[in-house]
Amino acid sequence: MRGLGVGSALLDAIERHAATKGLKHLRLDVIDENTRARALYERHGFDARSHRSIGALKPIFGFRTATTMIKSVGST
Repeated sequence: MRGLGVGSALLDAIERHAATKGLKHLRLDVIDENTRARALYERHGFDARSHRSIGALKPIFGFRTATTMIKSVGST
């Protein structure tokens, strides 16, 4: 479904739902190898806040680091 706007529609729906619940921020984590997802989140106003390494667990999970991203609800 890449390139058809499904990810954008889901992010928009999540933000609307968060706003109805009175939430002030959205948080997500993205593995650093998933550059397309990170670019989508950045286009939707998410900012990288921290990076975590999983160290020796890389062979189990298949990635080395993850980035926490935050967006204020209602921001563009």
